[in-house]
Amino acid sequence: MGRDDFHQRARRHPRRRNKQGRHHPNRNTQAMPNQGKMNFDEVVHRYEKLMEAHMDARRKYFEFYYRSDDRERNRLEDNFNRTLRDWRYFEENLPEQQRVLLDKKYDALDLDMEYSEINQLDSDEAEANEDAPIVEGPFPHPHLTEAQKQTSYKNDMEESKGTIEDYKKYKGL
Repeated sequence: MGRDDFHQRARRHPRRRNKQGRHHPNRNTQAMPNQGKMNFDEVVHRYEKLMEAHMDARRKYFEFYYRSDDRERNRLEDNFNRTLRDWRYFEENLPEQQRVLLDKKYDALDLDMEYSEINQLDSDEAEANEDAPIVEGPFPHPHLTEAQKQTSYKNDMEESKGTIEDYKKYKGL
């Protein structure tokens, strides 16, 4: 095989190149080509794999953000954005019937309405009517105990200092 044969063959079969001009293997990280023909179990399996890949990329991005140099940080951010894009692309290109089933499987939990119930806010009315007035007002702090609610610290100007032994002696423990 001569030199000219090599160059002719290279032109017929160009290699795929990434952003830096380096060759990378042909990989399909987005939706599968036969996505519409997949049964629901295969759709769930693929969805969970994409979700797991994104959660792993997200964990790595936030875990190593301040411990890496700029190049590594850019690579982590690109991986994070790519997995999110692939996950959304998969969801958007599902057939309507499979999308509805997937929504029922993963969005089946009820909304947490505890805050709205405590403060007598009607969430159904607000969702149905986007022009509904925004409820404002001093809502009670949800994490304070009754003793904390009744105590006023406005006149307390002392700085807290002391040891745990001082605290135990003060509390009689």
